[in-house]
Amino acid sequence: MEWDVKSSTGNFSLTREQLLDLLMNKVVGATKPEFTAIVTSFNDFLQDRQTMSTCSIDQLITMGFSIGYYYRVFLEKNDVEILGEKLDGNMVESDSCSPSD
Repeated sequence: MEWDVKSSTGNFSLTREQLLDLLMNKVVGATKPEFTAIVTSFNDFLQDRQTMSTCSIDQLITMGFSIGYYYRVFLEKNDVEILGEKLDGNMVESDSCSPSD
């Protein structure tokens, strides 16, 4: 599978490995407090329902990827402000969501 990309800097194609590499570089460099909060809630959700033991690694990865996609759609379609909350004893600053981050 390939992705043909048309951007302001030109047109190019990406293989799935190249796309994954680009996405992983973004993820590693952009840890946000709201990501930690959502992942913690996702983990709690799976554990409360004893789902982790019945899901394959592929299913867990697909669920995580899909949650990220729908989170992005949610931010793009709504005017969302993330209010600070305590996470692991540390105060998280308020932040306005910018889908382009």
